[in-house]
Amino acid sequence: EEALAELQHRHRAQRMQAEELRQSLATTVAREQALTGVLAQHAAFAEPVQKLLRLGDGAAGSAFQAVGVVADFAELDAHYAPLLEEYLYDELQYVVVETYEAARRGVNLLREEATGRATFLVDSFGRQPAQGATWKLPEDEATALKSGNGIVAPLTELVRFNGPLGPEAARVLPRLSR
Repeated sequence: EEALAELQHRHRAQRMQAEELRQSLATTVAREQALTGVLAQHAAFAEPVQKLLRLGDGAAGSAFQAVGVVADFAELDAHYAPLLEEYLYDELQYVVVETYEAARRGVNLLREEATGRATFLVDSFGRQPAQGATWKLPEDEATALKSGNGIVAPLTELVRFNGPLGPEAARVLPRLSR
């Protein structure tokens, strides 16, 4: 009986380990797919934004550093992602930098290279406490919107931001703050 109990215990332990490995693999596969999506998305960005991202990694002796683009920190509702990407195309390409000086360096780089324009979003959200709670549409307005013909949800419920931007991004991005 002791041998049977020992075997059952080992079997449970191995099943738990196998489940942990399955979960780890699923997480790794999801992360790979997300990174592949980010790379594909960056390839679709306008040329000036692509150039800033290449220079913004601190390589090639550039003093310019970018945190990323807004798309790197956005989680779009999977069911509406293609529509949201099209609607928020410009906002998703905003170059996120840490300081106003970094934004000035980026503008100067674009001027020197004569490669076009880009919009910069200075990431000060993580270093300054938010005023009050995160921005959210009042409940009565959200209910009214949802009951409208053809309206699924307020945009702020379909797009979430993580990382340095967090929920404060919705307050400063033009199409999300409407």
